[in-house]
Amino acid sequence: MNDEPFDRFWNVYPRKTAKVLARKAFAKAIVKTTLDKMLFALSWQARTEQWMRGVIPHPATWLNGERWDDEPPVPPRATPAVAPTLPASHEAIDRAVAIAARRDELLREGKTRAEASLILEREADERAK
Repeated sequence: MNDEPFDRFWNVYPRKTAKVLARKAFAKAIVKTTLDKMLFALSWQARTEQWMRGVIPHPATWLNGERWDDEPPVPPRATPAVAPTLPASHEAIDRAVAIAARRDELLREGKTRAEASLILEREADERAK
């Protein structure tokens, strides 16, 4: 069994609870959707008021509820003059999603996992400069 998709989901999901149940729920969920769709949903759900207050469902609950199909909330009509700053944990989720997408792109181009890892490290070093 290839645990890589689950491991990517688990690394991004902000609540690390009941991993065994999450793995079972993930096995059922991944035949209904794609990992990319899950990660995209997590990227906007992490910014919701509920999640920012720390009210985050257990990963198995999120998967069993097919929460990747939830729709983003409609933003209020009036927008603040300055965009709010995301907490570090949400920035980390966005960064992890972007890195995962870039890694998938490199693998589709025919790079080995080792080559993709080296390229990602190099790109991270360049961004840090």
